[in-house]
Amino acid sequence: MSAYIVEDAHIDALINFAISKKASYYFTGNNRRIDFTKETANEIGQHLLNENFRSVNHRYRNEYGKPHKYNFKFKLTPAHSPVAILKAINCLEYQSCEHDEWETSEAYKILDGIKSYAIYALPGYEAANWGV
Repeated sequence: MSAYIVEDAHIDALINFAISKKASYYFTGNNRRIDFTKETANEIGQHLLNENFRSVNHRYRNEYGKPHKYNFKFKLTPAHSPVAILKAINCLEYQSCEHDEWETSEAYKILDGIKSYAIYALPGYEAANWGV
């Protein structure tokens, strides 16, 4: 299994999508719901980047050092479809899951929150029956 540090543009795409959907997530570590906004974007993105570095450093025994400061780049219209966002989430999860605390991390909850909104945005989701 290999892992790498994603580009900031990868994180930007996820956060831009979440902002456009007025998404939020809940993290029990700080016991509050956090909305994705331009004001919270740098902090949220830093969580994602930090966890990605933590995972890659765990995998490769600290070869990559400390994460740089994340600086969110807002785009008025997200350029990625819900399917592309879901794949980008899967990619970042794969790059960030190398250590044992991944599933209890705030980054995990952030991506889970974006994932929910991406699923709701899939074409046909609203029209589909709730029960089978």
